[in-house]
Amino acid sequence: MVMVIIRRIICIFMCLIAVLGNSFQLYAAERTGQPTHREVKYNNKLKKAHTPQEVIDQIDEDFKEYICENMEKNEYFESYEYEDVAGENLKGREDNSKLKRALSNSDMELKVFATRVKINGIEYGKIYPSFKWKKSAAIKNDSFAFALYSGWSSKTNESPKLTIAAYRENKIINSNNITYALANEAGYVFRIPRTYGMVPLPQGGYFRGYTNFYARKVNKRAENGISLTYVHDTSSLFNVSYGINIWFASISITKQSNYLFTFSKNLGFSYSTK
Repeated sequence: MVMVIIRRIICIFMCLIAVLGNSFQLYAAERTGQPTHREVKYNNKLKKAHTPQEVIDQIDEDFKEYICENMEKNEYFESYEYEDVAGENLKGREDNSKLKRALSNSDMELKVFATRVKINGIEYGKIYPSFKWKKSAAIKNDSFAFALYSGWSSKTNESPKLTIAAYRENKIINSNNITYALANEAGYVFRIPRTYGMVPLPQGGYFRGYTNFYARKVNKRAENGISLTYVHDTSSLFNVSYGINIWFASISITKQSNYLFTFSKNLGFSYSTK
C-alpha cells in the first residue's frame, strides 16, 4: 500500500515537472523572441509546402496557424502579399476629417496568401484573404468582401467560412465562424453580425479575420489578382443599413454614409500549373 502511494506521488510530481517545463519553454520563447514550439511546427509544415524562409519569417504566428490548419497534403506555396491600408469615407465630407485622421494607414492590414492544389485531377489556386485591425475598434455591422480579377472563377460549390478572432496582448480571447452573405463566381461577401464586436476591445486588443477559397484560372492570359474591401460602420447607437455588390475586380457599396468607411486594396498573387 505504501509503495502504491509513493508511485502515485512520483507520477504526480513528474507530471508537474512536465507541465512546468512546457510553461517555462513557452515563457522563455516569448521573452527572447524565439519561435514557440507551436510556431516551429507551423514553420516546418510551410517549408514542406515549398514556402521560402523569407516569407515564413514575414507571416505572424496566428496567420501561420490558420493556414496550416487548412492546408492540404498536396498544397504548395505560390505567393504572399500584404499591405497597410487607410480608411476612406464614402461621402468624403470635410466634417469627418477628425474621424478620417483616426483611421490612418496603420490601422488596417490586408493580406493574401496563395497556394496551388490539385483536386480530383484538376488544378486550383487556393486563396487565403485576411484582414487585421491594428488598433482597438468595434466591428459590429462591418463587412469583408473580395473579388477575383476577370478570367478567374471561384469554386462555387464550396462554402467557405470567415473566422473572426478577438485578441488581447497577441493572445486569442474568442473566435467565431461566419457564413458568407453573398457568393458568385467572382468572390464572396461576409457580413459581421450586428451583435458581435459591439464595443472596442480593451487597450491592446484587436480583431482579425481569415478565410480561404478555391479558384480556377479559366483564361490563361488573365491577370492574377484580387480586390479586397473591408467596410467599417463607425456609428455608435444605430447600425447603418447598406449592401455590397461584387463582380470581377469590382466591389461596390449600395449606400453612402458619413459613418461608413472602406479599406480597399488590389493585391496580386502568383499561380503556376505543374
